[in-house]
Amino acid sequence: MDNIIDKLTDACIVHFNLEQRDLHSSTRKENVILAKHILWYVLHSEFGISAGDISKEFYRTKRQVFGAINKVKRGVKKKRYYKELYNSFMERIREEHLCCTKGLN
Repeated sequence: MDNIIDKLTDACIVHFNLEQRDLHSSTRKENVILAKHILWYVLHSEFGISAGDISKEFYRTKRQVFGAINKVKRGVKKKRYYKELYNSFMERIREEHLCCTKGLN
């Protein structure tokens, strides 16, 4: 499981033009927060990784992870911006031939 988290984290870093430390930091920069939340949503919804496991990996509480996942879930359904970010990240995942539970490859 850690292997897929590492691979998706690397893909997120490249896709959103971040530093490795950004995803594990407590920064309040909007672009970092949004990238982190999109990553957590993909890990949970597409790869079936529990919020507990995500919270341990990123040093957050399960409550913080669930809140972020739900925020992105609502955003993908209702806001074009979230949907475009999610779709572009999923496209990168497909291009890098990373598999997921919903068979998007």
